[in-house]
Amino acid sequence: MNKRIGILAFTAVAGMFALTGCNPEACKDVDCGTYGSCLDVDLDGTGDCICETGYEQNADGKCNDRVTAKFVGSYNAVEQCTNTVTGGTFTFNYTVDIEQSGPVVSRIILEGLGDLACDNSASPAKAEINATVAGSSLSIDAANYCKDNFPANIQFSGYQFQQTNGTISADRNTITLNYKVTWTELDGSTTVNYGYDCNVTLTRK
Repeated sequence: MNKRIGILAFTAVAGMFALTGCNPEACKDVDCGTYGSCLDVDLDGTGDCICETGYEQNADGKCNDRVTAKFVGSYNAVEQCTNTVTGGTFTFNYTVDIEQSGPVVSRIILEGLGDLACDNSASPAKAEINATVAGSSLSIDAANYCKDNFPANIQFSGYQFQQTNGTISADRNTITLNYKVTWTELDGSTTVNYGYDCNVTLTRK
């Protein structure tokens, strides 16, 4: 075998072992949970748990929790809003329920955000707003909600949300976020425009 090729091959293999932290003893007694893998990332002889996308370590250091789990719960909401059509400012108080969104591990639903009615019944359902979680942050989808839940004569455009962000506190009891929403609907024979830019504090019940 060519001597130069042999040296290069050895160097490549040695480098691969160094990069992957190949130490069979480092992860011998490490339990990373259902959605984690153990690697000696720091090459210090200690196994480190690496969680799959959408999961994070729980209090025991195991990758068993969805990243969304810390957001789930019922909250009291206090929001300061600016009416982007008239320029007026308002304070609103209501409740929001946050739940995980089906099988997608990084998705949540904020039911009741904005206290927006999703139909014109006597006891209307609240709009369910979708968001994506990454670490301690959430990102509200740019999307339209509830458009098809009102009679055609109302000519309701649906609640059009912009993409905005929020964060949860380290103790997981407070979420602060901003949202921007616009819509139109028919009032008699006149189409009325609505718009709000709101800063919200959600406090866990």
